[in-house]
Amino acid sequence: MIRIESARPNGTWRLYLIVFLASAASLSLELVAGRMLAPQLGVNIYSWTSIIGVVLAGISFGNFLGGQLADRFPAPSTIGVVLLAASGSCFASLALLPWLSEELGYLPLIPQTLALNAGLFFLPSCLLGMITPLASKQALTTLGNAGGVVGRLYAVSTAGSILGVYLTGFVLVALLGSRHVVLLAGLILLALALLLGHAHQARWWAALALIPTVGLLAYALQPHLRLGSCTVESQYYCVQVEQVEFPAGPVKFIRLDHLVHGLTVVGDPDILVYSYTQILAEAAQYQAQYRPDFRALFLGGGGYSVPIHLERKYPQASIEVVEIDPAVTAIAQTELGLDPASRIVTYNEDARMAVRELPAGQYDLIVSDVFNDMAVPYHLTTREFNAHLQHLLNPEGIYLVNLIIKVSKGRFLRSFVRTLQTLYPHVYVLSEAGNYQAAALVGGRALPVADRTTVIVAAARQPIDFTQFRSYRTGTEAPTASVVASSDTGQPLAPGPSVLLTDDYAPVDTMVAELFTDDVKQWDWHLLVPPAWRRWLL
Repeated sequence: MIRIESARPNGTWRLYLIVFLASAASLSLELVAGRMLAPQLGVNIYSWTSIIGVVLAGISFGNFLGGQLADRFPAPSTIGVVLLAASGSCFASLALLPWLSEELGYLPLIPQTLALNAGLFFLPSCLLGMITPLASKQALTTLGNAGGVVGRLYAVSTAGSILGVYLTGFVLVALLGSRHVVLLAGLILLALALLLGHAHQARWWAALALIPTVGLLAYALQPHLRLGSCTVESQYYCVQVEQVEFPAGPVKFIRLDHLVHGLTVVGDPDILVYSYTQILAEAAQYQAQYRPDFRALFLGGGGYSVPIHLERKYPQASIEVVEIDPAVTAIAQTELGLDPASRIVTYNEDARMAVRELPAGQYDLIVSDVFNDMAVPYHLTTREFNAHLQHLLNPEGIYLVNLIIKVSKGRFLRSFVRTLQTLYPHVYVLSEAGNYQAAALVGGRALPVADRTTVIVAAARQPIDFTQFRSYRTGTEAPTASVVASSDTGQPLAPGPSVLLTDDYAPVDTMVAELFTDDVKQWDWHLLVPPAWRRWLL
């Protein structure tokens, strides 16, 4: 058995520095875990719950193991060996990500999310959780000062965690990208082990940890692992732009995390591919009949397809976009046809904050396209926020909201409609003509053609005359928009269980969970068995 040498006196400054940086690395990993997995799993309540639970479980188990190891192997070199192993586990998380994502793809979403997080981040969290107990043991020289020493070490650990959170969230992810943050954390831990951890004093144990760590580092430096699939990784999204060939010509699409947010036909911005964008353009056309110099506000830029189309078609119109992510706007300018000298005015900030500075009663059209199926910013769904948007509209203005829903359930849609009906006398649900039957919304008695679909909720102070809607391109053909349900009929617009969404109570995440669990029994043990084993076990 290889013997690690006995403890010897050592400076506590070294231990404080190790604990500080190891704790910073631990919280950095927790923060970037969500960004690394977003292209595969999206960002939702399940992903963050899994990340936090896995990391806390790892740290807790690491604290326990670290205490046991400190009593048995109190030598200074023990910390160095653990730091080497922690460094290797960081590099391993990058190496394992594509393989583990594919191998666990058969699982339902919730267990897949939990298993993927555990497979990638439990071991690094556990190893980093061992550092503070090991350092505490080495720092103690007498029981008389035990409380002060342990208290200072845990204070330093917490301070490192705080630095790791703020530095990673505010600076490093946008500057380096999440994968490079993981590489940086692994390299810092490797440097700590070699320079301050006395790893060289435990020769065989150090070699046993160092060889695979260096090998994993070399493997993780491969471009496809180090860079990932993001065109740009911002503080908000993994932004990807891809081009595909269609019969009509090349089409570019922008993907934010895992979801496509816009399609642009290269060279012809007047072609709007998605039916919901066509409905938005038809609503703008309806307003332009009465006021060619209409003023439109878009919450959420995405691919900027509709704003670019409106700018080109209506030269007198004023178009403003609130897009939280400057990287999305920059990509729209370089890849999707948004002219940097465009008349479109963009505000790169959160919509809740941006609208406070906008003039009241000036907008003919407000479009909210900030919702997707994985993450709904709940603070943009509430009565308080929608009341402020109502304040921005002129008396003839129209408010349009794009929602991805599951019609056969639709609690979020019903709640959102209920919230708007407390503010507007006229509320409508629009969809592509023939997309699904109205009964699915107003009574739930018929299933739609596509249960998971996109709808537009329209609200106004004055009735909207949908007989005046025409094709957004020709102005003569039948429109895309079809009224699925209307408050003007006097019938309940969307009956069923619902809540009034307010700043104090907006359980939006749980309402939209049904969109991505897809009615699958998440913990059915039959579905948890790997497909290759099922014929033997089932």
